[in-house]
Amino acid sequence: MLTSVSMFNWLCRFSPSYAADTVSITRAQPRDCVAMEQIQELSAVGYWEAELFSQLLRRQDIMACVGRSCIVRNGSEESDEKIVGYTLAKKTLDDRAEILTIRVLPKYQGRGIGRGLLSAVLSELYRDRVKSAFLEVESSNQKGIKLYRGMGFVSCSERRSNNKSDIASPPGTVLLMKLSLAE
Repeated sequence: MLTSVSMFNWLCRFSPSYAADTVSITRAQPRDCVAMEQIQELSAVGYWEAELFSQLLRRQDIMACVGRSCIVRNGSEESDEKIVGYTLAKKTLDDRAEILTIRVLPKYQGRGIGRGLLSAVLSELYRDRVKSAFLEVESSNQKGIKLYRGMGFVSCSERRSNNKSDIASPPGTVLLMKLSLAE
């Protein structure tokens, strides 16, 4: 089991500055909601409107981060304000959190942005003394499973998917995965 210090060091390994040097990862702001909606729309898994994102960002139990593409001008990074990915997590009353979603534009996938977004949210959860984080992932999502396992998540259980909002793919198996953030 990781100690508090080793957990902090472990989380630093996945720091967005290391994971995605062309993307800055920051807390999501209300002005990001339309871009988050557009990314969600491209995923073909459910549909969340900008207003729902706006409502979620106002809640105290929700943590949200976005990845902004950066351009380099005259040797310094500047944000061009293009949101290329986001993640949302929800803290519960019992020192747990659920990673609700991670989305990255297809053009930017495979560059460590998802890892950076997840790392940023996990770091925030750790600072808030959350003891464990959970997420669900379709068993067919091998890239996602590889990412989560690489960050220390382990499979806890599985269930049959009943995702009626996803017409594009038939029900399958969903894995429940857990990461311990406490000693």
